[in-house]
Amino acid sequence: DGLEEAMAEGRRLAAIARSERPEAGEAAVPGEISPAVRAETMTRLDAQSQAWRENFHIIYVDDFFDNATMDLIREEVARLWTSKDLDANCNLDGRDRIGGYVLDHGLDERPSSLYNLIYGNEQFRRWVTTVNGQGEMWPSDFPIELREYGTDSQ
Repeated sequence: DGLEEAMAEGRRLAAIARSERPEAGEAAVPGEISPAVRAETMTRLDAQSQAWRENFHIIYVDDFFDNATMDLIREEVARLWTSKDLDANCNLDGRDRIGGYVLDHGLDERPSSLYNLIYGNEQFRRWVTTVNGQGEMWPSDFPIELREYGTDSQ
């Protein structure tokens, strides 16, 4: 009985969360960019889903994000490499490559942070949900990793 009540409450809260989040392409705050994917990314979703399943749950999509979102991702990555918001991690380093975890303290309040551009990208979330085909998908609690691979990386 308690489990059914908890599940009902969870469904109620999820419905509220869905109704409060902005529609795809709609900025959460007026005047800010709403991160998005290219219109082409949202076409042929059945074929993309099939490719994902047939390729051991891996898919590569060229030019995935729209230009405005991709420009902001590039700007944020350049900023992160020179900031204290990147926690270097030797487990991500190797021959001719470097990396670290993107810290999310306070970054989620910046409209240009990777967390907003990727985890906060409602179109991206919908794409993942559709291609995955396993029900609603939500951002991970695991931090975003930033890596750079040089020409001799292995």
